[in-house]
Amino acid sequence: MFDVGGQRDERRKWIQCFNDVTAIIFVCASSSYNLVLWEDATQNRLKESLALFKNIWNNRWLKTISVILFLNKQVS
Repeated sequence: MFDVGGQRDERRKWIQCFNDVTAIIFVCASSSYNLVLWEDATQNRLKESLALFKNIWNNRWLKTISVILFLNKQVS
């Protein structure tokens, strides 16, 4: 199991973690609907998380991997 960083600058390192992976658990804080990103105060956190989920879901290299989406009610 890997916990990959959620910050934008950490995302470049993710692809290394997906070798031989059978599932991705994606956790998104639904309570972040009214919060902005630390890196970009103009970007909504929930929209950013769901856009990232969409990118993972549609990634051609990850098509055979199961994806589980959890919508958590609190920001961790």
